[in-house]
Amino acid sequence: MRIAVCDDELTMLKLISGLVHNEFEKNGEKAVVSAYPKASKLLSDIEEKQFDAVLLDIRMPDTDGFAAAKKIRSLSPETKIIFITTEEALVYDSFDFQPFAFIPKSPPELMRNRLAHTVENLLNALESSRRICIELPYNDKIYIKPDELIYVNSEKNNLFYHLTSGEEIITRDKIQNALEILPDKVFVRIHNRIIVNLNHIENLEYSHTSLTVTGGEELGISRTYKAEFDEAYNNWQKNHT
Repeated sequence: MRIAVCDDELTMLKLISGLVHNEFEKNGEKAVVSAYPKASKLLSDIEEKQFDAVLLDIRMPDTDGFAAAKKIRSLSPETKIIFITTEEALVYDSFDFQPFAFIPKSPPELMRNRLAHTVENLLNALESSRRICIELPYNDKIYIKPDELIYVNSEKNNLFYHLTSGEEIITRDKIQNALEILPDKVFVRIHNRIIVNLNHIENLEYSHTSLTVTGGEELGISRTYKAEFDEAYNNWQKNHT
């Protein structure tokens, strides 16, 4: 993953860049973190480089964070923008740029905790936006975003991919192979024949024996996979509250 950090305070720039790198490592992900003391340099680079996320200080002398965010949005709409600042009152002004998160610089411990939480959420969001490849008959392929997939079920050596569009993709494969291509922080097995997207759970039955997904379909959770589902669902909830 490619991450940019932009802050005119060199001490803060070094601190935040190091924290971001360490948090990605803690989550088992490699990240190339590029540090920029000036927004103008970041903007010149972003025309050639594709960053997954940019952490921007709002108050900077050459180009402020809001002006930089506006340019980033026009050049790279899918890049996640995270604002960092000592002025929390600016959080409302930042909404125009659809920020992924807003991190206060002080107190330091709050900044560290908020950054750690933000990196976890960022990893989940990036996994959900990366396209996955589904192998079709006759050497054909189709690419979809994980968020477009509600659940997968197997039946008689066929896999059925149920999409938010209402479309159903059918391919001859094993459910274990589907598990290998789906982001494990977002998708969880609830039955030996069913994998569900946690982002598309609309209702969870009280005893966790069934759930309802986007579109209103009810799916059963088998006893074999209940503990695995409960752990994954609890982790997912922590990162979405």
